[in-house]
Amino acid sequence: MLETLLIRSRAVPPEPPRRRGATSVGPERDRFGVLRGVLSAVPWLQVGLGATIVLLAAMVPWATDRLLTAMDQQIIAVDVRGDFVGDSSVAVERAAGAWIGKSYFATDLAEVKAELEQRPWVASAAVRRVWPGRLEIDIREKKPLAYWTDGRLVSRSGELFLPPNPEVAGRLPRLAGPDDRVREVISMAR
Repeated sequence: MLETLLIRSRAVPPEPPRRRGATSVGPERDRFGVLRGVLSAVPWLQVGLGATIVLLAAMVPWATDRLLTAMDQQIIAVDVRGDFVGDSSVAVERAAGAWIGKSYFATDLAEVKAELEQRPWVASAAVRRVWPGRLEIDIREKKPLAYWTDGRLVSRSGELFLPPNPEVAGRLPRLAGPDDRVREVISMAR
């Protein structure tokens, strides 16, 4: 309170000396004296700090949205790796191309993996994200062991599968038997 009084007392200009003479001029009026008094009484440090805090608090939701939008890019490319005999990397890339343009973080990699493993030649697929906006897919193909009686192929793991191009497997032995006893037939053939 005492500082306020001292500040106000300093703000009042000293009275100019009176002049004597034929004309007398009254003291000049300070037009901004009241405004200076009000402005000098305002705690500017606290006002500035409060305004800064309010501004920053208002910017947090906006900045968070911008950051998440910038981070969640679209998938722009798919890289396919693997040794291909029955399938081709171009065909797998076309199949995986359905995810191009989708959200980088919202894309379910298990769904991508499951869909790629539906392809006849694919034994397993490993899918991972590569920043910024790429999917990297590693394909492991089924290795054919023999032809089955109806033109299907038997993989080395004992799985029957029918690809659109079984002739790619080349010359392989022919096995026959019931579908549920494939492993037994393989072991007897060995």
